[in-house]
Amino acid sequence: QQRDHLLSYTLRQARSMLYGKIGYGLDPLGDSDLVIGFTTAQLQSHFKYLTTPSNSVIAIYGDIEIDRVEAMIDEATSEWNFPALSISPPNIQPLSKPSRNILETKKEQSVVVLSYFGAALGQADQTVLDVISEALNDMGSRLFLRIREELGLAYYVGTQNFSGVIPGCFSFYTGTGADSANQVEEELISQAQLLAKDGLTAEELHRAKAKLAGHKKIARQELGQVALASCMDELLGLGFNHSTEEEDRVEQVTLDQVKEVASRYFGTDNHAVAISTPSS
Repeated sequence: QQRDHLLSYTLRQARSMLYGKIGYGLDPLGDSDLVIGFTTAQLQSHFKYLTTPSNSVIAIYGDIEIDRVEAMIDEATSEWNFPALSISPPNIQPLSKPSRNILETKKEQSVVVLSYFGAALGQADQTVLDVISEALNDMGSRLFLRIREELGLAYYVGTQNFSGVIPGCFSFYTGTGADSANQVEEELISQAQLLAKDGLTAEELHRAKAKLAGHKKIARQELGQVALASCMDELLGLGFNHSTEEEDRVEQVTLDQVKEVASRYFGTDNHAVAISTPSS
């Protein structure tokens, strides 16, 4: 099923090219040859390894009796004494030169993904990259206007800022015709280089901030989303208020910051290009 979703499949291939067979280079669902051989004992052991008090956060939001709920949680977890979890983050080596890979598929269209190493969660750069990504992800963006409207090369076009506890990656992507992949690849690289040189315009920055602020307000209307965000932020060491304070951090991003961050992340040729294209 994953291979049927061409964009997601190609994005994963690009991450694999950046990180290799560790960290974000691995498929979250695992390798099919390994998964099929898992035993019940292995799964139980891994579950106990992960679900320890030191690796857990409980977030509860709503119209509740706090003392009563807290007492119930204390009772339910009173005998929870699994050993503490210990995980060392992988040591990721940067690319020494551009990497390019073509994947043959049975689909009729091509997908081109251009990926650069990005920032980790909680870094100031991550917020700036989020703003850049938002500026490039609507029908009024420079990517859409150039690649789809002006050149007529794209079914869809956009970016993804992927972040985690270790530096993630920033990807430009386009769905295009079977014979247009090479031209689209050149255009995506050109657009990344323009960002590295000039950053965003004042209008692009203003629009991106406004859209991100709107997304945050909508997300806070659903208690489940608020609880999940707080829970994950605390678990990842960012502090449970991290997402709540994100709107202020976005608003403080300047054009100079955008230009400096874009220059550092996109001003290099050491990127990965993954292309999914029909078999010849």
